[in-house]
Amino acid sequence: MITKEKSTENIIKQLIESIRAEETERESKPEVIEMLSIPQCCQVIQGVSQSTIRILAKTGKLPFIRTGRGEHGKILIRKSDLLAYFGG
Repeated sequence: MITKEKSTENIIKQLIESIRAEETERESKPEVIEMLSIPQCCQVIQGVSQSTIRILAKTGKLPFIRTGRGEHGKILIRKSDLLAYFGG
């Protein structure tokens, strides 16, 4: 017959093994950075216009990268930055 202490000890060991396995799995996966175009930003944060997103990027309130050449390149914004700015 298994005592209550041994049962609890086994559960704790299983939890520790499970946590270690999850940490190992997490470390092996590269971090995915989701980038959004301005129209996609407006879909994620409904009610915000494209011009508002452009102004926030231009004034430095919303970090962005520009792909392509010059001012005609596509603006991409991290989804995490967008959500952080709007409190989501």
